[in-house]
Amino acid sequence: MSEISVWNGSAITVQKAGAIQFQGYESMLAEAVELAELIRTVEVDEETIKGTKNLLAAVNKRVDALEQERIRIKKEVLEPYMEFEKQIKSITSVVKESDNELRVKVRELEELERQQKRRIIEGMFEARIVRYPTLFFLTSDRFITSQHLNKTTALNKVEIEMAAWLEQRKKEVEVIQSTDGASLERYAENLSLVDALPKQTVVTPTADTLKNKWVSFSVHENALPQLQLFLKMSGIEFKTQ
Repeated sequence: MSEISVWNGSAITVQKAGAIQFQGYESMLAEAVELAELIRTVEVDEETIKGTKNLLAAVNKRVDALEQERIRIKKEVLEPYMEFEKQIKSITSVVKESDNELRVKVRELEELERQQKRRIIEGMFEARIVRYPTLFFLTSDRFITSQHLNKTTALNKVEIEMAAWLEQRKKEVEVIQSTDGASLERYAENLSLVDALPKQTVVTPTADTLKNKWVSFSVHENALPQLQLFLKMSGIEFKTQ
């Protein structure tokens, strides 16, 4: 790989100091002050006003000439700097262009690695799903998330999560298959056990019952195992009598 020199400040020098000599500055400033004082103290009449105007016009003419000279000198003084600035911008532009190009290549490489990892996870999923014939409606897309494809997420961690995920789906399907009125088709849409079970099976506490620690209800003994499993998977504490 090619190397590039690192700037340490010694390569840039100012060949000519930008000092500007303004000969006659003090005398012209004194004249301007004197004119200002004269205008403040002059008594207004036609003769004095006319003379003062002529004097002021002459001074303004000299000031205009000074302004033109200031603009010329400013351009002359800044010209070396503008060239220096142009050189710096040229270097910066090349470096930024290279930086952007590298970023694009890094993103392309990262995306390639993510797709390769996706294919590996898909293979892991296909190898496991054959053990779950009741989950015939599932594909790897239902399991894989963006986080799984991150470089920081190890494949063994994904595999452990996949095994737990499939076991959970299997238990939920078993509940659906053993519950009258439950719909596997509804479950396959969003993998929601609550949506798949008959509405009367789901117990929703009201505002009044939320005030109590326990909510009592009766179910048929045939439905008790499925309801217990549902409550466990939902994290709801319960006890039987």
